[in-house]
Amino acid sequence: MVCTNTLPCGRGGLCARGPRGSMGGDYVHGMEFHGGGALPVDALSIAGSCPEWLTWLRYTIFIPTYPFGVVAEMLLLYHALPYARERDMYNLHMPNWYNFAFDWHNFMVGGLCYYPFAWLQLYTHMFAQRKKKLTTQLKTD
Repeated sequence: MVCTNTLPCGRGGLCARGPRGSMGGDYVHGMEFHGGGALPVDALSIAGSCPEWLTWLRYTIFIPTYPFGVVAEMLLLYHALPYARERDMYNLHMPNWYNFAFDWHNFMVGGLCYYPFAWLQLYTHMFAQRKKKLTTQLKTD
């Protein structure tokens, strides 16, 4: 069976369900389907015809879905660690012409350690953006 998902998917991407037992199984891949919902709102905003309730929904729905997406990304990354280690993916071994070594598995582990701190900064920034957009919208009404 062919696995059609890409790793990492990101919050903006869509992951298809992979075969059972592949890098985290079905339950993780299904968690990543909430991503690209802001695109129609952006198109309506550019056209100047976005209703207030849709703008409010866009800037509010991230509150529960963003942490859910972060947990899904971290689970996908965690379940991909053995896969990357076994296949020696994207590694650059010494000696080589560049005199530089790179281990993708260790890079992924570092990303997993850094992710909670980066997530908190991005999440609080999104709250600031929400406040800015929604208060500006109220002032123009």
